[in-house]
Amino acid sequence: KVVILGAGGAAKAIAAILALHGTAHLTVANRDRSRAENLVKELKDKLVADRAFTCELAAVGLTDRELDHALANGRLVVQTTPVGMYPRIEAEPVIDPGRLSPRNLVYDIIFNPRQTRFLAEANKRGCKTANGMGMLLHQGALAFELWTKEQAPLTVMRDALAAAQ
Repeated sequence: KVVILGAGGAAKAIAAILALHGTAHLTVANRDRSRAENLVKELKDKLVADRAFTCELAAVGLTDRELDHALANGRLVVQTTPVGMYPRIEAEPVIDPGRLSPRNLVYDIIFNPRQTRFLAEANKRGCKTANGMGMLLHQGALAFELWTKEQAPLTVMRDALAAAQ
């Protein structure tokens, strides 16, 4: 069970891949609930027609009680908005981190800063956390391979990312 915070392009890509690869229930939460509903409708329209699709999809607003239920029952929380990204690193997280529990694995796709305010607060609440560095690394590796037709030097790229911050 997964909760995605945000309904933009990154949320769409992450939701689609999770829905197609075994996620039982996916809740998309957005400040503007209608954007979450539109994303869920688009996923249903495009994915259900093409494949054996069993993922249950839901859309909620960030302040809705249904989000509290999804967070309480969910395992993975993916923060896909730019809130907290450099240079506005002190921005309030999109949801109150007090709504999280140690049950949640919290993944913030932001990679700069490496520890967003949201991740720091999630850590304080006993959540396991991850940032967007791995996603950035593998996007770069894929681009490298598409352009050069050679295997990306992941170790070199990982070391360069580590040295950059």
